Amino acid sequence: MGMERLEEWLQEAAWGCYFPPGLNPKDAAGGRFRADRKWTAILSPYLRFGDLSPRYVCARCRQALSFEHRRLFTKRVVWRDKAYAQLYRWPDSHTVSIRPQYEHQRWSGTRSALRRWQRGETGYPLVDAAMRQLWKVGWMCNHLRHVTAQFLIEHLDLSWKDGFAWYDYTLVDTDVAINAMMWQMGGHSGVGAWNFVMHPIFAGKKVDPEGAYVRRWMPELAALPVEYIHCPWEAPAGTRIAANVLILGMYWQRVVEDLLEARRIHQRNVVEVRKRFPQYVDMSGGEKLPLATGHILKMEVRDDIRENEPERLSLMMTADDPRSSLRRALRGTKGVHGGLIYDETKRFEELYDSIMGF
Repeated sequence: MGMERLEEWLQEAAWGCYFPPGLNPKDAAGGRFRADRKWTAILSPYLRFGDLSPRYVCARCRQALSFEHRRLFTKRVVWRDKAYAQLYRWPDSHTVSIRPQYEHQRWSGTRSALRRWQRGETGYPLVDAAMRQLWKVGWMCNHLRHVTAQFLIEHLDLSWKDGFAWYDYTLVDTDVAINAMMWQMGGHSGVGAWNFVMHPIFAGKKVDPEGAYVRRWMPELAALPVEYIHCPWEAPAGTRIAANVLILGMYWQRVVEDLLEARRIHQRNVVEVRKRFPQYVDMSGGEKLPLATGHILKMEVRDDIRENEPERLSLMMTADDPRSSLRRALRGTKGVHGGLIYDETKRFEELYDSIMGF
């Protein structure tokens, strides 16, 4: 089965299905992140249980695909070995924060909110559809794992350890090394850090623009018009009643309504840790980790957390271009590095646009 799926995917990738022409992460349409299309390899279960060798997969990619067609995929295969190396260095990273100060972080989320997240009953259709797919088939694409993980951490203010435990219980491709690395990155306590924050509504409109994915996994919303499929609470009462949304269980009630305030609550708790343990924060706002060897490891920190201002949310996903500097509102950040990052971002975007224009 693993070999068959690999050959099938290589053919799809050669046709451009993994990175469709005209659709890439810079596009508002979502590119290869589309939840409603089969644009991912779905090879992770075969790699996890040894049906496929990562070396063989990379070798076949080199034989069958051009560099541009294989670059992003093989990069993710390499991440697998990076995760194993990290687990070897920090063998308890599936239960203990690699950055020790974050073991003292306060989490304000409730067990009730965790249960609603696990069951796919948060009131946010993309999050719920992904969590129901996870429960029913034991898998969802990498992009939706980011969306659901960040919703748990950033908006419900629940520990990455809760998310790790649930993924470990439900994923057919569960891997302690990869799960630990990714969840710790999302929870600010890992070696790396995610420098983005997914918005559950805007992400849905980008990766599932017609609502096909949500309708597949959440049939109770199937009759909603496309303009309300990712925000059913905004639909007029008559529309909700006609679509049986009210009749079939009051789905439209959200676990948290003010997403911005929810993020501020979480960010206050993160900044509180950084101020409580200043010995782990360097002058640039980044963080450092002393090693047993006496060396100091520099750790990545997300842009808005680096500012150490709990009320300032400078990483904002908007309804337009998911990769633009507007999303991150870098010009509004405080500090010298904010302006530098903004200028570099603009320079990169101009360079990228000029290259794409050829």
